Amino acid sequence: MKRFAFTLVELLVVIAIIGVLIALLLPAVQAAREAARRSQCLNNTKQLGLAFHNFHVAQNRFPAGSNDPIWRGYKKASNPTQIIGNVDLIGFLMTLAPFYEQQAIYDAVSAECAKYAAMNPDPPDYNAVHPGNGAVYRDAVIANLRCPSDANAFMKGGGDLARTSYHGCWGDLICMHNEQFVRGVLARGDYIKVDSGSITDGTSNTIAVSESLCGLFNDLNEVKYKIGVVQLGSATFTPKDCFNQKGNGDEVVAAAASMTFGKKGCRWASGQMGYSGFQTILPPNSPTCATNGTATATSWILEQKGVYSTSSYHSGGVVVGMLDGSSRFVSETIDCGNDFTQNPANTFSKKSPFGVWGAAGTINGAESAQLP
Repeated sequence: MKRFAFTLVELLVVIAIIGVLIALLLPAVQAAREAARRSQCLNNTKQLGLAFHNFHVAQNRFPAGSNDPIWRGYKKASNPTQIIGNVDLIGFLMTLAPFYEQQAIYDAVSAECAKYAAMNPDPPDYNAVHPGNGAVYRDAVIANLRCPSDANAFMKGGGDLARTSYHGCWGDLICMHNEQFVRGVLARGDYIKVDSGSITDGTSNTIAVSESLCGLFNDLNEVKYKIGVVQLGSATFTPKDCFNQKGNGDEVVAAAASMTFGKKGCRWASGQMGYSGFQTILPPNSPTCATNGTATATSWILEQKGVYSTSSYHSGGVVVGMLDGSSRFVSETIDCGNDFTQNPANTFSKKSPFGVWGAAGTINGAESAQLP
């Protein structure tokens, strides 16, 4: 009786073929997974764009980046002409919460504001209403504020608050959250009211939100330029000064490594720039830089005036959500002009010097440019 079996050579050949097939299959599996993550990210930004639209229907304006009239309505019992502390820092993601199915969180923050407004004498400045302090913000783990490709967005610990991968557009000026003049849909709400009539460039041509990768738990020395914020000593630095911080690989230049800071995006409800804002100045996946006017290291740098860039781990660009509720992928090679040595003049009706990218971030720069 004959016995049938594989020879050692045949077995090795079969193993080799299986190994080759697996090697060919794994990249395809990874690509499919990333395609699914990118699709989810597109949906997240679409939902936020629709939230902007629906908020406008309810309030006849878009949400403010900081100092939103809703939160400024909470006045001190001891002095009804003054707002309670910290409500000026509450950002657009908190203001929009009911419009992306987070009514309970919105109600909880409103209740905290009402409680502190009723106190006499006034509560401490750094109280639970502050978007960098309150337990309501810390415990608000909101899935659709996190890009599936942004692993840092899902980390929590070390006193960090819940995070966001999605930041709002302040236009194309180097600025901070309390500027009285900006050129994007987000603005300081006690100075500028942005409504549909303000968007003369068209809501389909104007960016509402985009991705920006979250940092880790540490404040210092986050040297990956897509994540960290580089502190520049000069208070008058240009976008080019920031762009030049891009070093080899995915890190900043060596000279800037000791002056970088993490935790970008770690306070989802804050209106301060490093936590929830960006400008359409440098192309996607560029460095982010800010200044406090000195060369002294400080974790408060994320709250200062700067160039805040978009970033993602999607290959070659970022996902953006438009004011008309659409979303799209924008390549990091998008036209951003060819002169990063200047800032636009403080006037709304001026064409952005930062090409198609700058035009997409401004609300009424009289540009006809559309995102590709």
